[in-house]
Amino acid sequence: MIKKNYKEVENKEATLTDGTPVKNVYVRWVINKEDDGAQNFAMRRFEIRPDTKVPLHNHPQEHEIYILSGKGRFYDDSGKEENSKNKK
Repeated sequence: MIKKNYKEVENKEATLTDGTPVKNVYVRWVINKEDDGAQNFAMRRFEIRPDTKVPLHNHPQEHEIYILSGKGRFYDDSGKEENSKNKK
């Protein structure tokens, strides 16, 4: 079992899979292959600043999104919008 506090992990500028930086988006790789030996899983914590757009992109692995606070718009493969809002 891997136990970490995300605040102890370096906060870096996020990049797309091709290495392109994503302005105003930051990522902490809480669990990953390189540091933790996780072969089939990665846990990342993203901070996306207000009014920021992440470019449309794709990758072969599955991803999950869990919103801790705020709201956002997400689009599926067909371009259908999926609205999400944290309900506190």
